[in-house]
Amino acid sequence: MDLKKPAKQFWLIGLLLSCLLAPSKATTDTLPSLFDYLAGFDSLELVISTDSKSLLRKRDEYQDAEINFKFGDQEVLSTGGEIRTRGNVRKDICYMPPTKLRFDKDYLKELGFSTYPTLKVVNSCSLRDPDQIYVHAEHLIYRLDRLFTDHSFRTIPLQIRYIDTQDKRDDMVFFAFIIEHEDQLADRLGGSIYEGTLFKEEMLKRDAYLDFCMFQYMIGNTDWKVLNKHNMKILRVMDLKEIHAIAYDFDYSGFVATHYAVPHESLPLESVIERLY
Repeated sequence: MDLKKPAKQFWLIGLLLSCLLAPSKATTDTLPSLFDYLAGFDSLELVISTDSKSLLRKRDEYQDAEINFKFGDQEVLSTGGEIRTRGNVRKDICYMPPTKLRFDKDYLKELGFSTYPTLKVVNSCSLRDPDQIYVHAEHLIYRLDRLFTDHSFRTIPLQIRYIDTQDKRDDMVFFAFIIEHEDQLADRLGGSIYEGTLFKEEMLKRDAYLDFCMFQYMIGNTDWKVLNKHNMKILRVMDLKEIHAIAYDFDYSGFVATHYAVPHESLPLESVIERLY
């Protein structure tokens, strides 16, 4: 029996745990955020005025945008900012992929908000009805996750309207939702997001990780992996010496069943609506 290999493995896990649970420069912003402010409205419309042709080139570059949140006829927030497209697969297959908004930190300070500078937006791939339904279903998963655990992202549903500042394209209107900034999630739960590349599932809080796995099984999602932190954030809570996996990005799940979703190629599944634990 080779006793050196297990000893080396446990030594490595111990070393990684010590790094994970070491003090870090975690944000400790206690001010309300822009997300908190927007969450106080029951029904929001987000109007984004930008160069649509440039945005639809789907480059990983921010471009100028006028960002206007409305509640009925009431203007909730109107400011200049920046926008870019995001998403690996969805940038390839979607006419209008998800986006990320970026705000000026000094402007947020002037409004009395914390300085989480970005908000992720998830909208439907196109104006087709099935694509709109996909986004409703994915948003429902985020809401279900909130019922299972506090270690989950908050979301705000809204309608989004893209206006072309060059007046060359018609307005595009989608159902969408915005996702809480990951640093705000970490602050809310008294922890910080681990940015390192090395990770093993043995480091996770066991019962919370089993709940995480069961949730993924329930929604029929195989599009995640602990080793490279694929579609998960790692939250370390130093005071409790706990490490949690935070799930996100569910468009490949059987619950949503998008037309492009497939099971992971390593699994003996033919469809995302099949389950395997």
